[in-house]
Amino acid sequence: MKTVTLIFFFFLLLASCKKSNPEPDDNLITDIGMIIINPDYPVGTCGEHLFSVEKNEKTVFYVPDSLPDEFKTHNLPVVVTYELTDEQRMCGFSGKLFIITIKKMVKR
Repeated sequence: MKTVTLIFFFFLLLASCKKSNPEPDDNLITDIGMIIINPDYPVGTCGEHLFSVEKNEKTVFYVPDSLPDEFKTHNLPVVVTYELTDEQRMCGFSGKLFIITIKKMVKR
């Protein structure tokens, strides 16, 4: 009887353990778009580096939180995997644009 009880508690313990591996991030988005560089904007404004993508027949602009130097080319076609943050940056006539965190980027 002690053996059965011990085995029961062992399986109960195993069943109650949670995975220590994090689940894949379901918030990641992958889009094909273009890097837009506008040197006329002062450093630190939203227009310095933008990522544009066509969504539902509209052009949507995002502000990358950082952009590697190898991608700082105007009208560069790219595939970007990113996470949309809750932060926005005021961008003149464009209004507020969402800031994105780039996870992966490749040239097309």
